[in-house]
Amino acid sequence: VDRVTGSLTLASSAAAAGFGQTVTFTATLAQQAPAGVPSATGTVQFLEGSTAIGSAALASGAAALAVSNLAAGTHQIVAIYSGDANWYGTHSPAVKVNVNRNATTAVLTSSATMTEVRLSATLTPAAGGSIDFLDSVGNTALGTAPLVDGTATLALTPADAAKIAGHPILAVYSGSAGFARCASNTLVLPALGNAAGGPSAQVAPEELVSIYGSNLAVEITQAATTVTLPQSLGGLSVSVADATGAFMACGLYYVSPSQVNFLMPTGLAPGAALVTVMRAGAVVAAVPLTIARVAPGIFGTAQVLRSESGAVYLVLYGTGIRNASAISAVTCMVNGTALPVMYAGAQQDY
Repeated sequence: VDRVTGSLTLASSAAAAGFGQTVTFTATLAQQAPAGVPSATGTVQFLEGSTAIGSAALASGAAALAVSNLAAGTHQIVAIYSGDANWYGTHSPAVKVNVNRNATTAVLTSSATMTEVRLSATLTPAAGGSIDFLDSVGNTALGTAPLVDGTATLALTPADAAKIAGHPILAVYSGSAGFARCASNTLVLPALGNAAGGPSAQVAPEELVSIYGSNLAVEITQAATTVTLPQSLGGLSVSVADATGAFMACGLYYVSPSQVNFLMPTGLAPGAALVTVMRAGAVVAAVPLTIARVAPGIFGTAQVLRSESGAVYLVLYGTGIRNASAISAVTCMVNGTALPVMYAGAQQDY
């Protein structure tokens, strides 16, 4: 009396799936046994090549296996029935399943404190690996940070952040076994400088300062119309937090989507500080800086005056110089030649 030979077929719940998605393989044994022969029992093993991916008991002629750990790529799966006392073992034809890497998106944001600027890239869906932060000018690498719970963060010193201010920055995820590569939005860090047009690592109290960025004001360009500068203009406000924790509002004299001009408050303590631009209660720009007693910036306008005695005087206009400790502490170099300084202080007409 010979055992019964059955025919095993295999079906997949999907011909294609995303990485991590559950795919169910169902093996069915065609039972064509004479009357009185018990239904087949035993185990069905599911394999890819010679590697087993799982097994399931045969019940009512079928066995099903659900898997969610298939790597990205093309897989050829077969099912093998082990047989029992009344049924011969058999195997199915292969079933092909394509597992695709999941598409990803990355969003790049920034934040700042007195001591650092943070670049944060959030990956959706959350995946492992790391994020590369790049300066698009020259495609320069700024650093690499690991993804933790879907977010990678790179901390920059204020000095390093100032070097790339105004440059388009982006975050790049190189991909992994189950997640596709992607690049984030570009982000431009705001730049701060004195109103004379020069970048400055230091800013003095009562100095005229400008912040350059994007989307500062919402399609609004306004200038102050009063001698007393307003603390809110075009829906924007600017404040400074100094090293003592003091929080002071700044007087505004010009706002636009790409530039805000303001006056640093008097009485700021020397040391680390943070300038924050707010719109509708939200931070739109934050720049760490250092408060110094003086931080000279020279405007492009100059005058040459000649006295009745024939003496010639050069008059320069600047900002950040009025707090000099004494006239002897101020020097003026023209083409490497030091000129005697007669006055350095507040310009009384404005």
